[in-house]
Amino acid sequence: MVVAATDARARVLLLLAAFTGLRASELRGLRWLDVDLKKGEVHVRQRADRYREIGDPKSKDSRRTVPLDLGTVGDALRQWKLKCENF
Repeated sequence: MVVAATDARARVLLLLAAFTGLRASELRGLRWLDVDLKKGEVHVRQRADRYREIGDPKSKDSRRTVPLDLGTVGDALRQWKLKCENF
């Protein structure tokens, strides 16, 4: 399986993309404050282009709350967050 063969960061991004349908720019723009693991939600508030320039989402309707699978994706996010806190 491709997801199992990737590093932790890539695994989280692949799972988020697959389970939420977020655009690549929305994934790049996510911050930890946009992820609510208790409620099972991801808040799309900004995006980052391929040059890492931060900006508003693509359209007014792109600013949204997306439900998050707390099993597979939630577990991967929790593990990644622990690794990030150790840096």
